[in-house]
Amino acid sequence: MSMSLIVKTYGALLIGALTATFLSGMNSLQTILYFRLFPKDSRTVKSSVSAVWALDITHTALIWVAVWKYFIVNIGQIPKIDIMAPEFVPGAIVVTAVVTFIVHVQVLLYTTYLPPHRNYWISAPILFLALGRVGGAMATAGEMYRAGRFSVFAASRSEWVLSLGLVFAAMADVAIMVAMFVLLKSSREKSISLDNVIDQLIRYTLEMGTVTALTAVASMIAWLVEPHSLIFGAFYVCIEKVYAISFMGSLITRHHLRQGNDSQNSQAWKMSRGAHLVNMNQAGSAHMKSELPLQDIHVDVSQSIQYDDKASSSSRF
Repeated sequence: MSMSLIVKTYGALLIGALTATFLSGMNSLQTILYFRLFPKDSRTVKSSVSAVWALDITHTALIWVAVWKYFIVNIGQIPKIDIMAPEFVPGAIVVTAVVTFIVHVQVLLYTTYLPPHRNYWISAPILFLALGRVGGAMATAGEMYRAGRFSVFAASRSEWVLSLGLVFAAMADVAIMVAMFVLLKSSREKSISLDNVIDQLIRYTLEMGTVTALTAVASMIAWLVEPHSLIFGAFYVCIEKVYAISFMGSLITRHHLRQGNDSQNSQAWKMSRGAHLVNMNQAGSAHMKSELPLQDIHVDVSQSIQYDDKASSSSRF
């Protein structure tokens, strides 16, 4: 096996595992921060956060079990890199599909109740794409598990299933990004006082939607260009992490937006209060000036002179 092929298999798998582990650490920090900032959130949201966190840790563990088998158990047996470890296929693929679906459902619930309420005409197509992404991922896991080897799966007629699942994932992310942009933009026109908050939400939605979609597209392109390598796997193991981070980031962003909104409201209240006090002072002084009549003041000055008898008598002699 040539050095370039080793780089595209072992090297890609190692870089993907390290990157996914780093992203998993970021997600854990965000989860801990969330439970400290929002202890009064509903049980539904907390359950979703706990489920995503547990699945993310499980996903990381499955990746490193597969890496252990490839790098330690099968050390020196380079042809075995072509064998699909069950921890990676179907383990990591199924976990990725579940986490992706949880995140999409949470976003759907949010868009459904954005003004105008009951946006089923937006939620229904996105739900279809989300279900298509899950179906594609499950079909990919089943076909890969049946093939047993990456080369066999790449040469089979079912290799297009992997691309189909990734296409559904990218389309769902783009649809969610467009829907959120349109709904938040319409909300911004109706609420002038929350312009800054809505602008930050729009920017965050565009950024995270672009990152998740690009990760899925990069994995699909790597699979189509290098089907006999594991470069696509390096991107694929990061898809679940990106979704988990975007989900937790959207929840934590509420704290920063709330602080910014409170500070703006406080500043506006202080400015209005100060203007009100100035107007009251000006009105009070004008009212006092109008009520106090002008009066003439007369000053009488009287002078008196006293003589010392002793000094006058002594001055005679």
